[in-house]
Amino acid sequence: MNISGVKSSALVILRPSDEGAKSVSLSAIASRSRLRTKETDETEAAAEKPLELTGLKVALYEKTGRALGVKVEDYKSSDDFAAALREALGKLRATHQDHWLEIKAALEHELGLDKLGVSLETVVDSANHDDASEKRLDEALERQNSRSRHSVTL
Repeated sequence: MNISGVKSSALVILRPSDEGAKSVSLSAIASRSRLRTKETDETEAAAEKPLELTGLKVALYEKTGRALGVKVEDYKSSDDFAAALREALGKLRATHQDHWLEIKAALEHELGLDKLGVSLETVVDSANHDDASEKRLDEALERQNSRSRHSVTL
């Protein structure tokens, strides 16, 4: 919220009128307040977007962990959990080299990554703070979220 605008509106209302001061109508102040409210709503909605996106990513990381046999509650930090995801994925790939592509496709389908348009590696790399992977995952989740909102409102 723009506090400086509120202070100046309050001062105009509370300031004793003098001959040189312009008269300010309450409707003008109210209309400015409505504009600020609209701006505030847009700002708050924008501020909620990263939180919502972060929540979706965390849920996806946890779901991916369960699919790979890694429980988030077994780790002291998110970095330790992310490293365990990477290690589990590496072990799975090494252990099942002959059928890796089939296993990977099955996991991606089970996790909904195929519909999201990202790979299992992208999710694991994103959890490990790889900037490019985080960006790809963010964009995919935003697209999915946008489609969900549109389908609900139709």
